[in-house]
Amino acid sequence: MDNILEKKEDYIAALSEIINDESLNKKDVIERLEMLLPEKTRKNKCPEISSEELQKGIDTLIESFWQFVKVEDTAIYDDQHATSTCDVNINLRNLAEVISRTYKRKEYYRYFHNINNVSELKETALNSFWIIKLKPFTVLSDTSPLRPSVNEKFALNLILSQIQYLLRTKGKDFHMPDRCFIQDTLYSFKYRDLSKEAMMLFVDSVANAYGITIDSWK
Repeated sequence: MDNILEKKEDYIAALSEIINDESLNKKDVIERLEMLLPEKTRKNKCPEISSEELQKGIDTLIESFWQFVKVEDTAIYDDQHATSTCDVNINLRNLAEVISRTYKRKEYYRYFHNINNVSELKETALNSFWIIKLKPFTVLSDTSPLRPSVNEKFALNLILSQIQYLLRTKGKDFHMPDRCFIQDTLYSFKYRDLSKEAMMLFVDSVANAYGITIDSWK
C-alpha cells in the first residue's frame, strides 16, 4: 500500500491479510509489512537508487555479459557491445530491476541490521539471484549452447569471476570447478527454489572452498 492507512481498522485488516497469507515466506512478510508504513517514512528508510548509479550498474552487467558470451559462444558475440543483436536480446527493464532490487536489499540490511557495507561477494550473489529470477537475457539462436540456460550460466560466471578476482588480489591462482559441480549448480539455479539468503550462503561457501576468508558481511 502506498498511502497512509489513516483508520485503525484498515491497518488491522491489512496486517491480518499479510500474516494469514500462507504463500508468503518470512522475508516476504517483512517486506509487505514495510509497505504499510507511510510513504515518507519508507522513502527515508530505503531511498531509491539514483539514475546515475542505476545506469552504471546496467552498463557493468552488460559489459560482463558480452565478455561472458565472447568466451562461451563467439558466433553471437557483438564487438560493439550493443544491447541486442539478431541472436541476443537484453531486456533492459528487467536488467534495471536486477540492479534496483539488489540496491534495495543492501538498503534493507543497512536499516534493519545496521550493515552499512555489503561485501562484493554478497552483492554478486544478489545480482546473480535476481538475474536467475528475472531472466533479462535471451539467446535466440537455435544453435547456441547458451540458449537453454543463459541466465543461469551467466549468474554462475559472475560468481566465479568475482572469486577469481579476489584470488588474484591475494596473488593466488584460480581453477575452474569440476564439470559435475557446474552441472549441479546450473540445475539448482534453474529448477530449485533458492532464496536470496541461500544464494549468499552458497557464494560464501564456494569462496571459502577456494581459500577466501569470509568476514561476515564485509
